[in-house]
Amino acid sequence: MHTIAIGITFGIAAFVHTTAGFGSALIAMAILVPLIGLSVAAPLVAIIALPLQLMIILRYRERLSFKALRTIVIALMIGTLIGISGISWIDEDILLTCLGLFILAYVVYTAFGKHQLVLGEQNRWSLLFGVASGVLNGAYNSGGPIIVVYYKSRGHMPDEFRVNVQSTFIVATFFVILIHLLHGNITGEVVSYYGSSFIGMVIGFGSGMVVSRYIMPVVFHWLVLGLLAILGLQLLLPNL
Repeated sequence: MHTIAIGITFGIAAFVHTTAGFGSALIAMAILVPLIGLSVAAPLVAIIALPLQLMIILRYRERLSFKALRTIVIALMIGTLIGISGISWIDEDILLTCLGLFILAYVVYTAFGKHQLVLGEQNRWSLLFGVASGVLNGAYNSGGPIIVVYYKSRGHMPDEFRVNVQSTFIVATFFVILIHLLHGNITGEVVSYYGSSFIGMVIGFGSGMVVSRYIMPVVFHWLVLGLLAILGLQLLLPNL
């Protein structure tokens, strides 16, 4: 029974992720943690995220800009190492509450402000957002929203947004999987669920690719903001 439910969960998660460019972990973790527990859900989501991100990158590879990625990926790796090495002296609840407030403030400003937040091509923005995301990812596995905000503020078209987000996410995913391997979290139970999870993910990816062709940029804009708002609330509410 769990196997079917897990496959359906990853189908839905992959559909949303393929359509919006992110969000699979948000959906999958919310459903799977009560079903199979955090210790199984977390590594399973990570090892399914990797092939999903690779497929999206391959699909939109012609839109990929290595020049745009270089600085933020390096900054992300540095930040992740800092986060893993130790910012444990910072209270997790305070940090994640601040992250939730930042995301919600960005959503409100972007949705209702007179002017859109647009980041230029300067490397300082790539360094700032990359290091910040890496630190959060390394310490608390919560760096994804920062990357989404960064690319959303670059004014990319949907296809370019999707592929650049995946190409940055995939670096963080490798780190997360490595940590799970080193800690022995990828157990026989996790592997036993991989087959149904992968099938569900592939179906969700294919469905998402079909729907993505018909999503206009303005609809995509509000889809991204909506998912960011949910992420912000998810970070904020448990700490109130």
